[in-house]
Amino acid sequence: MDYTVFPLEETEKERRQRIKDNIAWYLKWFSSIVIVIAMSMRATGEVQYQIFDLWFSTIGVFGWLGVSLLWKDRALIMLNAIGLLILLSGILKTLV
Repeated sequence: MDYTVFPLEETEKERRQRIKDNIAWYLKWFSSIVIVIAMSMRATGEVQYQIFDLWFSTIGVFGWLGVSLLWKDRALIMLNAIGLLILLSGILKTLV
């Protein structure tokens, strides 16, 4: 009988999935924190924070777009892709 708790070898497919899951985990937490920072800036109502709010929101939504692509979740891909376009248009308006 084999009483090992962990398999001695992992397949290439399992290794890729583990790496993908780790990337998604760190990316979703980083992106969520960045979006919370952006919402905090938005809540102050100060005009000078508006550009920072746009940039932080863009970075956070871009990160969540990456997570949704890793998860292959079409609803999240659509939501974050459209959100990214809206935020980028807002940044372009402030720069021009």
